[in-house]
Amino acid sequence: MDFYQHLNYSLGNEDWSVEEQALRIKPGDKVVCVTASGDRSLHLLMTRCAEITSLDMNPIQNYLLNLKLAAISQLDYEKYIAFLGCKETPHRKAIFSEIRPYLSKDAANFWDKHEKMIQKGVIYQGRVERLTHHAAVFFNLFMSKKTQNLLSFTDINEQRTYLNNTWHTYLIRFQNRS
Repeated sequence: MDFYQHLNYSLGNEDWSVEEQALRIKPGDKVVCVTASGDRSLHLLMTRCAEITSLDMNPIQNYLLNLKLAAISQLDYEKYIAFLGCKETPHRKAIFSEIRPYLSKDAANFWDKHEKMIQKGVIYQGRVERLTHHAAVFFNLFMSKKTQNLLSFTDINEQRTYLNNTWHTYLIRFQNRS
């Protein structure tokens, strides 16, 4: 299946504090989670659980977690966020060479073959993140003023009213019917 042959998620967007409250992990607990972007697994490291098992049907998601773990363990904070893609750097390939020995054989082989993702910063290379980027470009080009207005509200009810009365143009309503 095509889904299992691509990096689908590279950035977690869940609110970890809500998950932490819901899970109520205690010292000594053993936790199993889906790898996805690897961020949930990394967040679990902040708990006092005894063991974390992170798994995913898509091995590429596990390679991403392996890459993030190697980067966290070997790089300082500034270098880590630059390597991931949160900050610009022309040195991602060199940084990858530093952490490559700490990857599993399969992960190292995968990232060797996908050097472009490394050079661009892996945090924005998942299919979801790339789709979100394209949507943001569209909204910025064609709906910039409406988007700025939508995001300017501090009251959720005012924002809802604006969304229902102004944001929903004919084109958006038509697409929602399809």
